[in-house]
Amino acid sequence: MRELKHLDINKSIEAKKLIFSESWFDKFDRVFIYFIHGVLSICPFLIYFDPYKSKTTGLEYYLIFILSVFGIYSIYKKATEKNLTEIVGSADITYNKELLMKYCAKRGFDLYRDSKKLIIYNSNHTFGFGSDNNTSRIIFFDKDKLLVTVIKDGFRANPPILFSDTLFKREIKNLFKITGSS
Repeated sequence: MRELKHLDINKSIEAKKLIFSESWFDKFDRVFIYFIHGVLSICPFLIYFDPYKSKTTGLEYYLIFILSVFGIYSIYKKATEKNLTEIVGSADITYNKELLMKYCAKRGFDLYRDSKKLIIYNSNHTFGFGSDNNTSRIIFFDKDKLLVTVIKDGFRANPPILFSDTLFKREIKNLFKITGSS
C-alpha cells in the first residue's frame, strides 16, 4: 500500500481530491513517469515527420501512433489519479458502507482501513518480475455520496491505473443504481 501519511479526510472530501503528505519518492516517481511517457508520446511524431524517411508509410507508423496515444493517456491517468469521483448512494452512510463492504468482500479485496468516513481496500497483484503491486481502492463517505479513487503502488514505481479504476467506478455506480431502484 502506498504511504498516505497524514491523509486529511475532511479536506479530501471538500476538495474531491486526495490530500496527504507525499514523500520525495512519490514526487520523483510522478516526474519520472511524466518524463518517460512524454518521450513515448513525442518520439513517434519526430520519427513520423522526419524529412529523410521514405515516402511510403507502413503498419509501423500506425503502431507508433498507438504508442503515442498510450503515452498521452498514461500521463493523463497519472495526473488525475488523486481526483475523487462522486457517486450518489442512498441517504444512509451505514447502508452505503454495508453494501460496499459486501461488494468488496465478494470481489476478494482485502480491507486495509475502516473508519467512519473512509474505507480502503487493497488487492495484491504479483507479476513474474518478483515485485508485488498493490491496487488500493479508496472510498470516502459524505452524507449520501461516495467519493472514490483507485491508486497503484508498485515495488519500484507507482505506475498509473489505466483501466481498472474506470471499471471499478462503473461497477460501484451500477451497484448503487440497482439498489436505489429496488
